[in-house]
Amino acid sequence: MLQRKRPSAQARPRRYATAVGLTIPANLRPSGGRGFSTVVHDFSIGGFSGTAAEPLREGTLCWLYVPGIEPLACEVIWWRDNAVGCAFHDLLDFGTYETIVAGCRIPARL
Repeated sequence: MLQRKRPSAQARPRRYATAVGLTIPANLRPSGGRGFSTVVHDFSIGGFSGTAAEPLREGTLCWLYVPGIEPLACEVIWWRDNAVGCAFHDLLDFGTYETIVAGCRIPARL
């Protein structure tokens, strides 16, 4: 089975289409470190941003744990002001993306 690999940092576009209005409770574990709770707010097939009180270095390999799916390998792209941005090692397949988004959308306020 051929997997679509993520382009290098220099070659990839700055952003992929994102799902808005999300709150995804998850855990993020840096490779070789202790995991911590995070809340993902910006999520796409290419990566995410979420909360991270402790600084994470650019290039750090991490694992994102979202309930109901296998852990997702990712790499820290940036950290600032208690927030982290990570790129998935492999783009998510659409079915996995839809499963996560469907279970985590914030209801619209009237």
